[in-house]
Amino acid sequence: MMFRVNCIAVVFGGALLMATVGAKAQQDLVGVYEGSYKAGTRSNSTRQGREMDVRVKLEILSVNGETVSGKWIQADGNCSGEFALAGSFKNGKLAVTTGEGPKPQCAGRKFQFNVDGGKLTGSVNKQEFMLSK
Repeated sequence: MMFRVNCIAVVFGGALLMATVGAKAQQDLVGVYEGSYKAGTRSNSTRQGREMDVRVKLEILSVNGETVSGKWIQADGNCSGEFALAGSFKNGKLAVTTGEGPKPQCAGRKFQFNVDGGKLTGSVNKQEFMLSK
């Protein structure tokens, strides 16, 4: 009987610890991440065939379970502006999609990141980039 009670206590304690660790990871995710990625410019008379740094800010406002909400703020490029952001966080991976913003053609952009402390590593246009807190 005592062995069974101890086993139940260990299982319950382990589940509680995992829930606490998961909640901590979710709260650590909340914040502002900044960085940039390289993007080619469209052909025009002044920038034909050149690359530019696109500065971005990802602001995670809340994490509720696996659901993430926030803002995607892009300072440069064709999709500059502030966009609503929604996504999910699971197993150290953050997947987000841009929503409403000043340029309707830029809604629905998808980004996936690996989360490592205060750093998010992902790719856009087949190029890796990193955002940091």
